[in-house]
Amino acid sequence: MAEENPMFKIEETPYLNDFIDRICQLRNGIYQDTNVVAHVEEAIADASVQCQKYFGEVPKVNIHDKRKQKHFIYIPEHLHHISFELLKNSMRAVCETHPKNLKPIDIIIVDTPETVTIKIADKGGGIPRADMEKIWLYSYTTAVDPYGRTRKELFALLQKEAQSAPNREMLVALKNIPMFGLGYGLSLARLYARYYGGDCNIFSVHGYGTDTYVYLNDLSKSNAAIIG
Repeated sequence: MAEENPMFKIEETPYLNDFIDRICQLRNGIYQDTNVVAHVEEAIADASVQCQKYFGEVPKVNIHDKRKQKHFIYIPEHLHHISFELLKNSMRAVCETHPKNLKPIDIIIVDTPETVTIKIADKGGGIPRADMEKIWLYSYTTAVDPYGRTRKELFALLQKEAQSAPNREMLVALKNIPMFGLGYGLSLARLYARYYGGDCNIFSVHGYGTDTYVYLNDLSKSNAAIIG
């Protein structure tokens, strides 16, 4: 198990706070016919680029679309970012646990009249029980930057992207920062899901793998906006 990185220093948190504040204030378009599979596929492609860059290989990702209804009203940018962050975690876990025999990642998409549920299942070794209470902290990560950059240097990159990107391009900027090591990705994905009344839950078997469930509300049937 990788050594746990220290919590944020006080001078580092403004970079993250500014970045998250601007993301949460985005007003992206709500689409009447959000193509869930297409946006998940785009997230797979973007996460694969980063995974290839850091590990030199990418695990196969299988999509199993079990939806009965193909029309879903949602914000595509939010769907993409949630999927992107969760896939980065699964890809990293698989590459670190099975570097010589990459195990595939399975995505199952199902729906009800009110919701879409996305399950991301990996065989990346799982999460120790002692760490489960920490995984939602913005300041928690077990990752070590492969290029040896310090947390201060990583946060400097985050600050640069946050300051230079116009609000409408913040989600594009997220693709340009390090794949891991900042400790905000998982928490931010859940924040996105909860913003409109959905949620994100993780069930892990240490020594085997992790199943992540994302619940998204059809925005034509929900007015919920919850943060926290």
